[in-house]
Amino acid sequence: MDEDGMLENGHEGAETGMSRHIGSANPIDDATMEDIIDKLKILDYESDFCLRNSFRPITRTFFTRPSNNPTEQFYQFTSLVAWLLQLAGETFQAPTQFDEPNASASNIIAALRSMGFNVKDLAPGKLRMGHGDAVLHVINMLCDKVLLLRGFQFKNPEWATDAYDDELEINNDPQDDVPEDVASEPEEDVLIDDLMTDDLPEKELIEPEADPSEWQEEATRVAPLLKLVRRNDMRDWRSHLAWTQSLLKTIDKTFPGVKVSLEATVENLSKAIETIQKRELALMEQCTAKVDEFKTFKKDYNGIADRYKTSTEGVNTLSNELNQITEILENLKTDITNREEMMQDTSSLGKIKEAMTKIKSEINDMELRIGVYQHRMMHHLLKNHGKTGKETAAAEGSDDSESDDDY
Repeated sequence: MDEDGMLENGHEGAETGMSRHIGSANPIDDATMEDIIDKLKILDYESDFCLRNSFRPITRTFFTRPSNNPTEQFYQFTSLVAWLLQLAGETFQAPTQFDEPNASASNIIAALRSMGFNVKDLAPGKLRMGHGDAVLHVINMLCDKVLLLRGFQFKNPEWATDAYDDELEINNDPQDDVPEDVASEPEEDVLIDDLMTDDLPEKELIEPEADPSEWQEEATRVAPLLKLVRRNDMRDWRSHLAWTQSLLKTIDKTFPGVKVSLEATVENLSKAIETIQKRELALMEQCTAKVDEFKTFKKDYNGIADRYKTSTEGVNTLSNELNQITEILENLKTDITNREEMMQDTSSLGKIKEAMTKIKSEINDMELRIGVYQHRMMHHLLKNHGKTGKETAAAEGSDDSESDDDY
């Protein structure tokens, strides 16, 4: 039966289209998920969605109950919705597994609202769970929308008419008798004989419409299926004994030939083993000198390898000592270089010279100030004692001479 002859799955399908109302149209029941899976199979979601996104096919209870991994369940729901929206001609960015659930649910509601669906009873919290009635409503609506855009409609089933009559026709023609190889039980034979010997009114007899050759061919076809075959029960000791005797006869019949073949195989194997042993002895005699030479070379090689190992250890020790001495030498060179730079540095000497020059300049300034102060003192004294007499002038002269001496 093709897609146009599929049975309605209990939903309005594509006939309602854009007029679906979430939360009111088509209440959710146990068959809703099965209807959704049937619609997704019509859209070939197994190859276009599951294989491309590495998802497993949806089971009949996947969106009806909580999953052990809610994050994966919500991600598969949002991915499926995005795929259906794209099939419906909407521009919707496919979500990722690390997107914020509330934002993804809000984007889905906005996309449904832009398509004309009534989403007033739908909340992001219901879609965020990844299962439940709201999730099934959204998927079911989008499936119906895509099927409507593709022109698909669910129709009533069209049953093929049977080529057989509803009532059994009685055929009294001798040429249409069942073949003898069709075995029947005695009760059935009696029943058929009684049926055939009943005196029926002539008006109730029905003339056969089947072709005798076709009837004979059909009887020949079903005859082997009607035969009763008795199977041997291995738990019966008689059957077990007969089976054992048949096996014994088979063994007695095949044993002579198998015995001859086995004896010939044993003889051939013995000859082959003897030949191999002889060749092994010959090879051992021929290779004795080479084996002794190889042992000598191996012994020498082991001695050289030991000496090489010892020499390598000595070289490593000396290399470590050299590295330590080189490091000490580098430190000494660094110290010497720092000291030479300090000895060649004349900045301190220049600072000392500048300080001495400054001190000399300050000394000269102090001497000059001292002379100025002495000169002022002398004039002050002369001014205060200028009105005195000669005695005072003589005294002042003596004082001036003493001050000159001091100066």
